[in-house]
Amino acid sequence: MIIFNKKRKAKKEYTCDLSGNKISVGETYMSVSQTYEGKIFSIKVCMEAWSLVQSMEDACGNYIDELLDKDTYRDLLEVDKLYSEDEVSK
Repeated sequence: MIIFNKKRKAKKEYTCDLSGNKISVGETYMSVSQTYEGKIFSIKVCMEAWSLVQSMEDACGNYIDELLDKDTYRDLLEVDKLYSEDEVSK
């Protein structure tokens, strides 16, 4: 479960913990803190990945109630792809 998120500007180069995209110096990213099984985790998320997370939460309700990680992100990409294909076929 996400307990805190904050928009930040990168002071050095990072890698998005979800998509693997590069976060360049000066680029905006989300710093996300979450809990899972009693432990606290912090991750850096590029704005592209964050946009997908937000759109899925908006569409599905509070979908991200488990650990937000690369596997969850891949699942979100698949759901988004299926949803997009369904919209095109209408």
